[in-house]
Formats: sequence, structure tokens, C-alpha cells
Amino acid sequence: MFKIRSNIALLIIIAVAVVVIVFHIPAGWVYGDGGVVCLHRELFGIGCPLCGMTRAVWEMVHFNFVKSFGENFNVVPVGLAVMSGMVYYFFPSRVTKRLGIVMLCLMLAGFVVVYGLRIARLY
Repeated sequence: MFKIRSNIALLIIIAVAVVVIVFHIPAGWVYGDGGVVCLHRELFGIGCPLCGMTRAVWEMVHFNFVKSFGENFNVVPVGLAVMSGMVYYFFPSRVTKRLGIVMLCLMLAGFVVVYGLRIARLY
């Protein structure tokens, strides 16, 4: 019983710490003019499925949901996959494992859709 409570507390502390850290990142760091870091964009001319994810998470934490989805709508499936992975890590069971697999499939499907839309914009 004590182990479950300590795992829940640790999970909450990690989640809150991540949100607080991302919330305090200055906008200039996120939208700065530091150039393109994505190797995929440099090689092929289109962004990878994760391009814009940093800006999307930053906007989501600042409650700009429309702008967040505009940057990369995969921010929700990736967030759910990460959270379900954390839940499975702290509470391993069949249910949490299946939840993690479903979230991973949802995330991968989102990557395919984002990549397809970015390729379609070229033509």
C-alpha cells in the first residue's frame, strides 16, 4: 500500500515539475531565430513528424490550445503515450500495458497523418 502511494506521489511530482519547467521557458527560446535544427527538414525540405513539437508543448502548457494544435496536433497523442508509459512503469499490469500499446498506436497513426499532410503540401 505504501509503495503505491509513493509511486503516485512520484508520478505527480514528475508531471508537475515538467509542466512548471516548460511553463517558465521564455518564448524567445521557443520561437527564436536559431535556425533549423531538424536534419530531416535540411535533407528533404519538409519537416519530420516531430517538427513543431517543442512549440506545441510550450503553447499547450500556456493554455493556447488552438495554436498548439496548429504547431503539431500530435501533441495530444504523444503526451498520452508518454503518460501511459509512465503509468505502466510505476504500476505494471496488463491493463496499463494495453493502454500503453493503444496510446503508442494512436501516436504512430498521428505521425503518419502529420507526415502525409506535410508531403501533400508540397504538391
